[in-house]
Amino acid sequence: MDNRELLQKMLTTNSFFTAGLLKPEQQDQFITYVRGEATLLRAVRFIRMSRFSMEIDKMHIGEPITESAAEATGSTYDADAAFTRVTLTAQKIRARLPYSVETLIGNIEGPRFENTIIQRMSERIGVDMEHLALNGDTAYTPTNTPEGRLLTRQDGWAKICEGAHIVDAGGDTIRKEIFAEAKARMPKDFRRDPGLRFLCSQNIADNWLTTLSDRGGEIGVGALRGTTVKPYGVPLLEVPLIPDDQSVTVGTVAASPGQVLGNRQGPFVIRSGINDTLVLNFNGAAGGPITVTFPQGTYDTVAMVQMINAAITASGAPPGGIAGLGRCTTLADGKLLLETNTLGVGGNVLVGADGPPPGTGPSNVNDTLGFVAGTYAGTAAGGGGTVNEGSYMLLTNPKNLIFGILTVPRVGSPQAVAGAEGTRMYSKYDEEVDSVIVTTYNFIAMAVENLEAVVKVKNIRRKRLY
Repeated sequence: MDNRELLQKMLTTNSFFTAGLLKPEQQDQFITYVRGEATLLRAVRFIRMSRFSMEIDKMHIGEPITESAAEATGSTYDADAAFTRVTLTAQKIRARLPYSVETLIGNIEGPRFENTIIQRMSERIGVDMEHLALNGDTAYTPTNTPEGRLLTRQDGWAKICEGAHIVDAGGDTIRKEIFAEAKARMPKDFRRDPGLRFLCSQNIADNWLTTLSDRGGEIGVGALRGTTVKPYGVPLLEVPLIPDDQSVTVGTVAASPGQVLGNRQGPFVIRSGINDTLVLNFNGAAGGPITVTFPQGTYDTVAMVQMINAAITASGAPPGGIAGLGRCTTLADGKLLLETNTLGVGGNVLVGADGPPPGTGPSNVNDTLGFVAGTYAGTAAGGGGTVNEGSYMLLTNPKNLIFGILTVPRVGSPQAVAGAEGTRMYSKYDEEVDSVIVTTYNFIAMAVENLEAVVKVKNIRRKRLY
């Protein structure tokens, strides 16, 4: 029996891959993997849905219900209580991942082969689900990127919370007054909830530590060691998937560089004559734009940064080149960032327009790297401008955020519904490309139980620390 026959035998005998619809115990294991790599999915209200649409009852009493009572007199006052429902409507999502046979051959007969594929794919699905639950936006653009195809599925908590109490930081960096204002906006009924948390990005949390470290004594030393201080008694919950590279308009205190941020994450697949050239210039160098040509291959983010910077260096000093005028680096989730070394309006990045159509000559790599052709200028000191350094923060109890996933009810359980559909997983061997393709389907939903118990702080600017 050769390797491919062994592979086919594995696929036809494996319990996960042959079932399609996962059994209850398999569903349990899948959810364990999904929540294992996520941060918020372990903290929010996680609901196993037995049908595509569910309603959750809630009650809010906003005003006093106690009154003075004179002897032998009744009450003519009935307090108002808001009895409402939150509706969870599951939406279909798909994850598809090919594994080359060469990658799998060494594990065909290994006892952990099933776990290796299922666990790693499920963990990535968990990260994607949390990203969608947080940052989903049906109006998200661009829609033709992997991130866009995910986030346009439905509105996530950040978008839903636009209807909550709002604090606009106006492009200010994090400081104690922002925390104080957020807490002040929280209705008193919810302010005393011991489960309240400030949900923020890791960089915003580090910015807060940097602010604390400027103080002397135990607080400053503790901040340098990573020990944070609860702002006004409310702990911080660092959520890696809260972005801090959003566009934000600021009245800059210091000048900022010209910069353009890609919207794609590595690895990047380069094909000669198809998507192998990048045209760029910094500060309008007199020598004109340079063309970077990449060898065919698959490159992670670090390798791509190194190749772009090597081409910049090799181009020489102006006017014949652009060496020393700008650089490529990374920012947030493995995305590429091109920026000038010059601060202010004199610093600008030009990304050339797309080349000829694929197949007719060298074509631009913009779509692959996530760059949009154009010229991107810096902002002057003291003047307003737009920078990709914005973030948001939520003040709420994480249990106020609801995440639902359609699961397989156990036979005989009260939740068992005819036609109910949980996670489905399929695998097939594609002889043409010599790979195994694993496809998973899920139905998920997200909601906020009580928007009155949420304060959203938006337009926080991430600090530039150097």
